[in-house]
Formats: sequence, structure tokens, C-alpha cells
Amino acid sequence: MPKISELPDGGVASNETVFAGVNSSVTERVTLPINSKTLTEGGFFDYNDAATSITPISCTSDEITKLTNDGLGSFTNKTYKPNTVTDIWDATANAFDFSDLVLGDQVIVRLDVTPITTSPNTDFTLGITLGVGASPYTLNFEKEKPYKSADTHDSLIVMAHFYMGDTNTLDNPAEIHALFDDDASITVNGWYIRVN
Repeated sequence: MPKISELPDGGVASNETVFAGVNSSVTERVTLPINSKTLTEGGFFDYNDAATSITPISCTSDEITKLTNDGLGSFTNKTYKPNTVTDIWDATANAFDFSDLVLGDQVIVRLDVTPITTSPNTDFTLGITLGVGASPYTLNFEKEKPYKSADTHDSLIVMAHFYMGDTNTLDNPAEIHALFDDDASITVNGWYIRVN
């Protein structure tokens, strides 16, 4: 197979794919459409909460509760973030801000929370609502997980994978919500966000 330097015109444009046959005299150039912005390079953020370990968030029966994360915990790590992304969690608004990303970027979110139930047989739902303030939609990490006893339960770690498929998702905040079918509370240990 010929090297790029041996191909006609000396190389490949950023939106071209070159196919060279086994017989080096057969070369075909195909021009592919590209975004005006390049996809964001990979990296991650890890936001560890400090406040809810002292005072858990109270959740009223059958009411959706927005979860908070102050990002002030000792395990917060923003060292390995993508170079083009300033931050992805707004601790003041308690919402994800995807505005530094571009359409087509993929996001993996891992949540780490500790549910605290006050009654046996309590169901728990945990989700992320995207497009807040515009056309909101929710992806559930965990739906109606049953807790049989009233207790401070083991840490629950769940993940979701989604992408910036439209401007509704990209340009609007996303929030983490909890729902219990009885009064309860929850500690936010933190969340990890991978962008690629």
C-alpha cells in the first residue's frame, strides 16, 4: 500500500479519507462532511461534595429533589480535564454546564450517593434531567430501587452514557434528581464525568 507522501497531491485534507488498493495504481479520494468544530478531546472531572456528608439532603415523600454538590470535598479532581473545557459542573447552580462541549461529544456520568431511608420498603429513583429550562427530559440511572429496611444504606454507584445530539442538550443545564416514595434523605459523595 502506498504511503501518504506517494499519493497524488501529496496528502489528505482534514475531511478526506484515502483508499488505496492493493495495486498502488488504484487510489480513490472520498470527501466526507465535517463539523465546523472538532469534537472535544478526552478528559474527566471528579466533583466530591463536602456539605452533604455533614447535613444530608432531606427528601419529602413523592417529591422530586434536586441534588447538590459543592465540589469542595477533598477528592475533587479537575487535573485531567479536556483542555478546551473550563468546567462542567456549576456548584452555584448545582447543574451541569455543557456549553464548552460541541455537538457529537459523548459524556459518561458516574454518580456516588448514599440513600438514608426512614421507613422499610422505600423505593428510590435517581436520574439526570437534561435540557432544563427549555425542553427537559430525564434519563434514570436507577428506577424504583427497593430498600427493605430503614437504614443508612451502602453507597450506590450508577452510571449513564449520553451524547450532545442536539442544541437542547448542549446549550441548557442538566440536574441530578432523587425521588423516594417515603420521607428520606441522601448524601452526595460525588460524581465523575468523562468527556470524549
